[in-house]
Amino acid sequence: MSDAAPARSLSSAPDPATATAGWQAYAEQIFDRLAEPTHAFWAFDEAQNAPEDEEDNDDMDDEQDDPAADDLPDREKEGDAGDTHDSQDGDGGAAGRPLDRPAGAPERATTGLEQARPEDGATNTPAESSDDEPDWDHPENTSAPEDPLDWLDPEQIPGLSTLPIPPRCNPREGLIPRMLPALSVLRLAKTFGSLESLRDRLLARGAITVIATGEAALDRTIEGVVSAILSDRPRSAPALFIDMMADVLEHGSSQKGSFPGLREPLQTALLRGRSVALVAAEALDLPKPVAGLAPEIIPLAPLDRQILLHALRLIRPDIPELGPDDLPEDAALAELPLASLALAFRSPDGPSLARRLAQALKTSPAGPKPGPGLHDFPLPQPVRDAVDQLRADLEDWQQGRLPWEDVTRGFLLYGPPGSGKTELARLIEQDAGVSFHASSLAKLQASGSRGSEVIRELRALFAEAAKTAPSIIFLDELDAWGDRARAHDHNSSWTDMVVGGLLECLDGFDSMEGVLTIAATNYPHKIDAALRRPGRFDQLLTLGHPDPDQLPAAIRWHLGRDLPDADLTPLARLCIGMSGADIARLVRGARALARRQREPLALRHLEASLAETRPPLDDALHWRVAVHEAGHAIASHATGLGTPQRIAIHAAGGYVETPNISTSPTKAEMDAALITLMSGRAAERLFLGEVSAGAGGAEDSDLAKATDLATAMEITFGLTEQLIWRAAPKDVDRVLRADADLRTRVESRLKDAEQRAMTLLDSRKEGLERLARELAGDGMLDGDRLRDLLSSEGTTCVRRATVSVCPSDPNSAISP
Repeated sequence: MSDAAPARSLSSAPDPATATAGWQAYAEQIFDRLAEPTHAFWAFDEAQNAPEDEEDNDDMDDEQDDPAADDLPDREKEGDAGDTHDSQDGDGGAAGRPLDRPAGAPERATTGLEQARPEDGATNTPAESSDDEPDWDHPENTSAPEDPLDWLDPEQIPGLSTLPIPPRCNPREGLIPRMLPALSVLRLAKTFGSLESLRDRLLARGAITVIATGEAALDRTIEGVVSAILSDRPRSAPALFIDMMADVLEHGSSQKGSFPGLREPLQTALLRGRSVALVAAEALDLPKPVAGLAPEIIPLAPLDRQILLHALRLIRPDIPELGPDDLPEDAALAELPLASLALAFRSPDGPSLARRLAQALKTSPAGPKPGPGLHDFPLPQPVRDAVDQLRADLEDWQQGRLPWEDVTRGFLLYGPPGSGKTELARLIEQDAGVSFHASSLAKLQASGSRGSEVIRELRALFAEAAKTAPSIIFLDELDAWGDRARAHDHNSSWTDMVVGGLLECLDGFDSMEGVLTIAATNYPHKIDAALRRPGRFDQLLTLGHPDPDQLPAAIRWHLGRDLPDADLTPLARLCIGMSGADIARLVRGARALARRQREPLALRHLEASLAETRPPLDDALHWRVAVHEAGHAIASHATGLGTPQRIAIHAAGGYVETPNISTSPTKAEMDAALITLMSGRAAERLFLGEVSAGAGGAEDSDLAKATDLATAMEITFGLTEQLIWRAAPKDVDRVLRADADLRTRVESRLKDAEQRAMTLLDSRKEGLERLARELAGDGMLDGDRLRDLLSSEGTTCVRRATVSVCPSDPNSAISP
């Protein structure tokens, strides 16, 4: 049995002032343990703002012992360099010691009673006392002497536990944790969550574990902290042998004993049945002697925002509390070197600390990123070309081969939700290796919604980007800033102010060399025209949902390193019309299914996940969609609007992909577009006797587009009897709702287009049926086979128009 005084139990309730939930409460308990004199000398520093002793106690303090001095190991007081703990590594002394004597503890720890009655000849004894004074030492101004019974263990004295015990003082008062011990405690606490869990893992019968710290600088400190935590193990638990992995390996030609390659202390511990814990920075490639023990690998929880914020509250209480959004992402913090973190902790204030962390993550060697990168991300060719050009220009500018005025300016990414706009911006930043600053109007409004407050935050964003150049500013949801040209309302003055402030920052582009700006939106028509002019956002790049040619690459992107040799083409054909976000959900579902079945991920899991999220169409609906899409294809080819390049059916409907040539459409071409838009309904009526709701519904459906086009012909393009311009194409629905006469004319135009589509398809009924059956059987038609089926009717495409009948974006598919 150890002579040391009983240590505080870590299962006791934490101090109410520092009590928190879960692992953080456990961390506070560990800090209390380390505050004991046996460990405090290597785990803590004295707070610089600790209250000084009052003047009337100065004389007494000169005469009294320093209570902490007797608790230090003799080697520490004698200045032995081998066991001093001026550094933060928490060296616990000789390697391979069991926890019968904790790391850093003296050969024989003194109890409180021994401190009160020092042995003869001991140094630093208190001044001689007069005969009429009590035997115990206490300051003269104390109202009552200390109770000698306080030094005793209540559980060993019958009846003593019933005596009133004064509340315990804060064991960490006046102490500030050192950085390495603080990080070690917090990461250990988050890894295990509780003392019971840690004991169950490390003190189990026959347990052999390797604690992987991820940082060699933490290894010695982790050893010391674990030793301190488990120094009061239950009597039923085996003694724990804990040491550094590097210190237990036998080097040289000596390979003796029952466990060759391991030093004698570890061999002895293994033979005696002790639990073994080894500490190492990495455990991916264990030394052969250790690997032969088949240890359990326990990686420490990585540094993240929670751990960093908790450490800041302890180490830098003078810094006002930062929020999670002020710090880098968890994945980035996990890669942060300790040296960079230590320099950041030296910052004078919170904003400086956050900037240092961000800058350290940009300048520290990151190494190759796991998984696919920008080169593997599926993109339409125009977007790929623009991104490659921007990346090449930025690299040429960094190398001094291109002046800044010739660098491609930023661009505006447009696409439906889930198309990968934000992911593309992140990949550009990752690939370019430059500083990245992401924001949005909502984030800029966090400090206040007044226009002046938003502009202040916006200017700070651009100023910070200029300091860290080369850098990229990413503005998400650019449409939220508003359009100064919209109808006047009570928000117009605010919109004018903030849009003007953004234009001012963008126009300062020439003075902010090295700063690129990328923005994203789902609604480009809601963006102020001045923001879209060249020199601000040079290009509008459209990111639609992956087309059938891109779908295998999109699935491969989300699979990462899984199924590297699998043929994804059949699966991709079933995913037509899905967005990038839909595919990500599909892969997550497949992985979850594989985990539930305890099997490696396979194609059958992907197919099962797809069947759950996107059940196939029943036979009747499948045939209706085939007829509908065949009607579009026949009408587009027959009217000369354009020869379809692909027709497909998927579980959410179907779509026809036609060329979109940018010319000035005529009235005849717009009439052809109306006929083609209404031909899906016409084909259903012709073959099935009635129409379905498949042509309507969403704002990008056949009926919606036909209505907008017919209205624009009446009030925008001047292609009817009335020449008055009344609205831009994007605002025709507003005019249509307010004008009953206009609604009558548009309705008449749509009915005429549907009747003409019926006539056209009736004259080609045999070819329409053949095309529909081929499509229903195969699910997708393209290339020469589709052209042959369309040409079998003897129609020739003599001209192409600008109006896209069924856009190439599968998000605009006709839903059943």
